[in-house]
Amino acid sequence: MNSCAQNEAYYDTKQDQFTFIVLNKNSVDDFFKNNKELNFNNPELKKMIIDSLYNGTNNERINIKNYDFLKNTKEPNQYEYQLSQNVIKATYFENQEEYFTGSLDYFFYFKCLPKEFKYKWTQTSLGNFQFNSTFFSILRDNSPELDKIIYGDIGNYDENLKKIFQDPLIFNEITPENAKKMKQTILSNVKFNDKRFKQDKLNFLYFLNQTIEEKWRLILIDWN
Repeated sequence: MNSCAQNEAYYDTKQDQFTFIVLNKNSVDDFFKNNKELNFNNPELKKMIIDSLYNGTNNERINIKNYDFLKNTKEPNQYEYQLSQNVIKATYFENQEEYFTGSLDYFFYFKCLPKEFKYKWTQTSLGNFQFNSTFFSILRDNSPELDKIIYGDIGNYDENLKKIFQDPLIFNEITPENAKKMKQTILSNVKFNDKRFKQDKLNFLYFLNQTIEEKWRLILIDWN
């Protein structure tokens, strides 16, 4: 028998309105420390992007599956890799500045994704993670921290990340302190023992633990 409250409706879908992006904390710190001028006319940035991402072997892991997270995110495909090559080519070989933001996104995610997900760099912000809508709804109802983060009553908006997460993408970061509170909510509330979102629970707790230990940064994305 499932331990979720019997009168709690269960929806076998993912949460589409709010999704999560995870980043390696040290890598993000290094990225902005080492890249002061994130603009189209920066020749050093151009060289790093081309050397790192263009016509390289960085698609070797394109078909590797991270099985623990298959239910929570879509895997990159060859089309997305080819798109990245077209965008970088248009930016730097055809001098089309309007594609610069896309090239910068690819470079940022290639540098800053945790090693477990670095192969998802071709997806940029679309390589996000989604959780079962019932799981997410219960967490939102029982975690005042998450609800306040969603509404913006608690705000953590890194000015550096605003250079990457540009409009119309809206983001808010979950701090280690709030991650601890959300973890405690999940571990102490029997509603989260429902076996139907066992993997969602394990995966989200993994995200929270990495955030609490200040290894990762956990970003909540609002696509509305």
